[in-house]
Amino acid sequence: MGYGFISGKSMLIQRLQSVVSREQAMRKLSPPGAAGFFRHLTTGKLMGMAEIYIPYRLSKILVEDRGEWITRFLAVDLVAGRLDPLELTKQTLQDQSINIETRNHLPVMLSDPEAHSVTLAKTRKLLFSTGLFRLSQPSLFIETVVPEFYVPYWIGFLGQENNVKILAINATRSTLEGSKVAECIQSWLADRNNPTAHPA
Repeated sequence: MGYGFISGKSMLIQRLQSVVSREQAMRKLSPPGAAGFFRHLTTGKLMGMAEIYIPYRLSKILVEDRGEWITRFLAVDLVAGRLDPLELTKQTLQDQSINIETRNHLPVMLSDPEAHSVTLAKTRKLLFSTGLFRLSQPSLFIETVVPEFYVPYWIGFLGQENNVKILAINATRSTLEGSKVAECIQSWLADRNNPTAHPA
């Protein structure tokens, strides 16, 4: 595996701009001092890095209850629908995105109906967590605003050649991600390296 470049088909994508440079990501993945020493013991040394892009869909959510309306914007991933949703508006996406050509992008795996179902489920969970479902009988209306855009992640490959661990940084929020993003990318890489997964 080449750490830093993922072989595949190049494609023009719309992606959010990164606020994390390669050097900043490297310091976060392999920090100096005691933190870096502890990470080296638990996950191994940093072998390489790559900037990888995960596809999302942005939807406008209208919540209606007894004539009152609430509007939210929610983006869900189009790979497995398992990642945490993002809240951003169409204007934010337009202002903070650029078009690039890259090979380091995960493919869209969810169909339109699947993406709609994931958006509906995550919207309900979000509304429950914020207390908005205290409304008596709310109705939800979902409208796709941007069918496909990409979020950048810095990926660190740590450990040894025969036992590589992945750590991921959301490059738009500078946050170290949990296991769900790492598992998503690990599964994609395993599929790409499995010759039986892509028959001629």
